[in-house]
Amino acid sequence: MARRLAALAVAGCPASAWFDTGHMLVAEMAKMQLPQQHVDTVDRLLFGWSNDFPGMSDIVSSSVWPDHIKCTSSDGPLCSGLPATALSAFSAWHYVDLDYNPDHVLIDDAHATGNPSAIWALRQAMRTFSLSQSTFALNFMLRFAIHLVGDIHQPLHAVRGVFNDTRFGDLPRGDLGGNLLRIKSPWKSLTNLHLLWDAAGGLYLDEWPRVPPVELSENASALLREFPRKSLEELNDSDMDCFPTRDCGSVFKRWVLHVHRLAVKDAYRGVRIDETVSDAYIQKVREVSRRQLAVAGYRLADLLMVVIPFLQISSDESSLTNRPWNLRKSLTAGLEMQQALLFVCVLQFLLLFSLAVMVCKRRLVKVTGERESPLLMVAATRGSMSETTRTASGFSPGLTAGAMKDTGPKASSTVWAVCATPKGATVWRSPGLRDWGESSNHRVFPLASYRGPYFSVRWGFQCAVQCGGKVLGAAAKLARVLRRLLCRLLCRLLCRLLCRLLCRLLCRLLCRARRVLNKVPTCAGREFHYFRD
Repeated sequence: MARRLAALAVAGCPASAWFDTGHMLVAEMAKMQLPQQHVDTVDRLLFGWSNDFPGMSDIVSSSVWPDHIKCTSSDGPLCSGLPATALSAFSAWHYVDLDYNPDHVLIDDAHATGNPSAIWALRQAMRTFSLSQSTFALNFMLRFAIHLVGDIHQPLHAVRGVFNDTRFGDLPRGDLGGNLLRIKSPWKSLTNLHLLWDAAGGLYLDEWPRVPPVELSENASALLREFPRKSLEELNDSDMDCFPTRDCGSVFKRWVLHVHRLAVKDAYRGVRIDETVSDAYIQKVREVSRRQLAVAGYRLADLLMVVIPFLQISSDESSLTNRPWNLRKSLTAGLEMQQALLFVCVLQFLLLFSLAVMVCKRRLVKVTGERESPLLMVAATRGSMSETTRTASGFSPGLTAGAMKDTGPKASSTVWAVCATPKGATVWRSPGLRDWGESSNHRVFPLASYRGPYFSVRWGFQCAVQCGGKVLGAAAKLARVLRRLLCRLLCRLLCRLLCRLLCRLLCRLLCRARRVLNKVPTCAGREFHYFRD
């Protein structure tokens, strides 16, 4: 595509980069790697604009749409049959200006307007895919994403050459990605360096709609055979794991930086302004271009694999009954980052609470009631320890039988007072409520063996004094302080570990649900990476 609208214009329609054949090759290679149901999903979405843009309503032909919407006339050879859309507002989306300044020229940036770049546009597209429920927004951004993945792999779409030398002349504001570097080539239409690379060194000169489908498919298959995925070391199978919790901006930047290095190494070497390019240079352009087209095809397939499950929108948007997509998307999209963080915090709190109950408390048998002091009273039938107890919480030694009503033992019942010690539980048997503190009979039961109806409470100073004297009470108080510190440390460590494990497990379950609901053969976003930057 053109780096600037003023740089090139052909019959009212700015030239594109790659030429249409190159973009359609990238899309065709991606299509060959996708399951047919994924291809059908994309084509159904893109078909919604078939009335306005006939012939550009599938995954392959839509790859050239972002270039042709700049047409200002329907009469030109490249715009025939298309509406004069004249949409040039998105021209800055097609490239990234990374400076190449070998002569250390003081750059004049007075022309800069702060336009967004291809990286910015791709990030916005990924956000749209993960959040939008509008077929218009998804259709629009999908067409641009398919196109821009191809654009950023053309070396002269990732560079701005700034020169002041005899090779390229004085260009303090940059060369517009090679558009200002005039050359002589065997093709009359390829008059500058950018156009030569757009045409992949003269290999792919055809423009839509004059691209033969059979030839396109054969060329795409040949590229995939020539450059199998394993032979391309720059490919990373985990690139798209960033989606949907992030916009993958760092991934796109890495792609562009690699292409920028290719431009510096290959595009500007062995060529001079206003001179005929050598056969060796043309051969180098062809080799680099074919490899870059293959890389773009693989990366576009990876991107579409994670994006397509988010495009499951019914064709009838007005019918709510035909839109199970909302529920499906809520299950498949996972959680937004803010919701994910909130979820993790809540989960951590629940785990901390559970650990406090299971680990930090004393081993308990049965709960009946608890006083302000750690002493407990257990109601039982006369002369025996009944397994059936009634709760008597919050009562005092002076509480009368009438006030107890049905919540505690009657006056004639045998009352048992229980206090925990390090050795076991001391149980007092008292004939009535008022004299419960005067033990008429008591017995110590080992905690490990006793299975009666009592509750082993936390150690406390009062309880320890009642059970074992002041020395034991002081020791119990110190032990409680140390125990709290150790418990907090243990709980935090275990909680962090369990929280990470459970979150990863939950993410994998959500991922499997996405695969089942959308019939996705692979799950590229294996985890949502809540704990990564």
